[in-house]
Amino acid sequence: MTLNASSKFIAPMLVLLASAIPLGAPTLADGPDRRTISLTATGVVKTTPDKVDIATGVTTEGQTARAALDKNTAAMSNVVDGLKEAGIEPKDIQTTNFSISPVYQQRKQGQAAFITGYRVTNSVHIIVRDTKKLGGILDKVVSLGANQIGSISFGVSEPERLKDEARKQAMRNAAPP
Repeated sequence: MTLNASSKFIAPMLVLLASAIPLGAPTLADGPDRRTISLTATGVVKTTPDKVDIATGVTTEGQTARAALDKNTAAMSNVVDGLKEAGIEPKDIQTTNFSISPVYQQRKQGQAAFITGYRVTNSVHIIVRDTKKLGGILDKVVSLGANQIGSISFGVSEPERLKDEARKQAMRNAAPP
């Protein structure tokens, strides 16, 4: 077969294949008649927060890393002991960050900076389960050495229960009268 003869044979085959492809594709009319109903509804559940999350910590500096660490350990121990005395359970006090880093002093332009000491930061996440104690807890951690309060956020202990209740309410609202 010559090149000219084979291209005369291939072209009709490609046309035949291309016309057969749509025959194998399913169509919506082939299946059973499907009907759908879509509803949109809202359920709202309001509640009072029953817990408070606090991010707090202690940052200390010293001429050596050991000196900064010792200061930090003493201050953080005071804070944690005070929290336990205030009724916060150990499971509700979690370390979230601990770092030791050098403190530099910049020299004049063109000269390298040099280390003048070290900084230690120890941060904890606290869960206060009695919101009435919040003010006292904040006073206590600051008076015992915490010099960082990163955030205070109010929440609920069982959000899934409330979400389920809202879903049920939405289903009742979606039902026809």
